Amino acid sequence: MTAPNGPILFNSTTGSDSNASGLGPSVAVYGSAASTTSASAVVTGINTNGVSAGDLLWVQSSSGIQFSIIASVDSGTQVTCDQAFANTEASRTWAIGGKRATFENTDSRQLFNDLPAGGTVETESDQTMTTTIEGSMAGTIGNNCVVRGSIGSEVLTSNHSNYLFKFTASFITLSHMVLRSASGSNSAAIRFQGGNSYFLHNIVCNTAGQSYITFTENGGWGAYTVIKDCTIGNMGGYGISQNVMNYTTIQNCLIHDNALYGTLSNRSLDFINCIFARNFMQGSVATLFTNYYNCIFWKNGAASGVRPALTMYAGISVVNCIFAENYQDAISGSATAQYKNTSGNVFYNNVGSDYTVPLPQFTDNLTLTADPFVDAANLDFNIKSSSVLAGVNYNLGSKTTVHPFRQFVSSYFQTSNSTMKIHPLA
Repeated sequence: MTAPNGPILFNSTTGSDSNASGLGPSVAVYGSAASTTSASAVVTGINTNGVSAGDLLWVQSSSGIQFSIIASVDSGTQVTCDQAFANTEASRTWAIGGKRATFENTDSRQLFNDLPAGGTVETESDQTMTTTIEGSMAGTIGNNCVVRGSIGSEVLTSNHSNYLFKFTASFITLSHMVLRSASGSNSAAIRFQGGNSYFLHNIVCNTAGQSYITFTENGGWGAYTVIKDCTIGNMGGYGISQNVMNYTTIQNCLIHDNALYGTLSNRSLDFINCIFARNFMQGSVATLFTNYYNCIFWKNGAASGVRPALTMYAGISVVNCIFAENYQDAISGSATAQYKNTSGNVFYNNVGSDYTVPLPQFTDNLTLTADPFVDAANLDFNIKSSSVLAGVNYNLGSKTTVHPFRQFVSSYFQTSNSTMKIHPLA
């Protein structure tokens, strides 16, 4: 397959859904005389001026594939593409290059099925959808299909009550965007129907009054998902709902102010450097094989910071975490819901108990007498320089007063699209 020459660009202000493909010459070439042959990758009746292999051809076919990467420029009027078109048709609208305008456009939506492995859809402007964007595009190992914002502040809004995105394939990356629901959706923002590898990176989904019931929803078992550098808040239900057994890593995420739990998981999750703040009920509820490393649980309500989903579940690890000012127990368990490892944790001013059952692995823990955070009320979880937790010093292999908590940089977590820190595009 031919490597695309770059991302497929969208811009709702300067782009066109009728005379641009999104990848190719900056000034698009286009027309209405393209001819395709069923199951053939050859397209004739076009103008190839300024066109190169790796550009994207759009043909407004009556059905099937509409977008295909150009493998070779055969003449001034003909190209051969990577993907064959489905129909024998003549006098079809076509374009190469320029920028497309909207995800909402019917033809543009087909791109979310046609995008080849390693291809990227990138929007330079906000996008609004009146129905779910559904796609079966499928990447490969090392060559994900990518949908992203150009700089990360682009807002994608669902002006309806269903999912914003629903994907039925695998190896898909969504990154650098802000997700909102104009209707106050009762569904997830993103649903993965099948497949086995997803990467969600640098996404903000926390606008009060314009959020979803939950951030993600999985419709298939055994998926592998990484959620990294995301801010997830003000959901009508759970921040993240891992409703079937999957294998997920959630790293460097802020999960806050959700109407129920911060997260509800069904086995096999790792939480690394995450913050669970002001969730109305538990910070996180987990079943088997879930681990929390270097996380913060602050002012979660109703029950606890962490607890197993059911009393029969065990094997959860909570290591090097801070539990501060939670409204009931910090770590909740029972005689039949034992934890695998609960060591190196710090407790400050939790209303209930630090833990509710004897835990033989409950070692190397610390109870503070002062608030360790710079300004937790404003979601700034930097450790105060005066706190015992701040004392980390390495010098030529020797160390003094080492504590397990990294400094949470104030601007690292994206609390809104106007204050977000932009990370380099993945």
